[in-house]
Amino acid sequence: MKTGHAYLKLKRQMAARGVTLSINSGFRTNDEQRYFYNCYRNKNCNGGNEAARPGYSNHQHGRALDIQISNHTKFKQGIRALGLSSAWKNTVAGERWHWEYFGTDPGGICDADSAEAIEETPGGELDTSPVEAESDNTFEGEGEDYSDQNIPDDESESEEDGEVQTAHAH
Repeated sequence: MKTGHAYLKLKRQMAARGVTLSINSGFRTNDEQRYFYNCYRNKNCNGGNEAARPGYSNHQHGRALDIQISNHTKFKQGIRALGLSSAWKNTVAGERWHWEYFGTDPGGICDADSAEAIEETPGGELDTSPVEAESDNTFEGEGEDYSDQNIPDDESESEEDGEVQTAHAH
């Protein structure tokens, strides 16, 4: 829950600087991550945005947030001015919205903040439970069958795209 708690503290600090933040994507289940990975591999949904294989996404590990930011220049200035450059990092090139939290829990009472974070997060979850990488290469979501969209069993197969998935990719 430390990422959600830190986000709410950051949101308040940025609001004081005239920057509005909201979460577009937080914690993802394996099925949700597989959907985004299939979109990335097939370039047929979600704008083909980069996504890690299920089990390797920091969204699944509770570290990554996709944040809608009203003013990126003021936001980055605020991150530096508040001394948060080592805690909050934009880790995916070309995705200004993808931020990962590497800091410690900001402390203080978290109960009200936790409820607010859960309410604000699409899907209503900011879970930080460990996630196991999957070994199968098919996906069957509710109402749609993605079993024809194979996912490589190892990173060497994804090199044909010119990009290898890494643990920090979202």
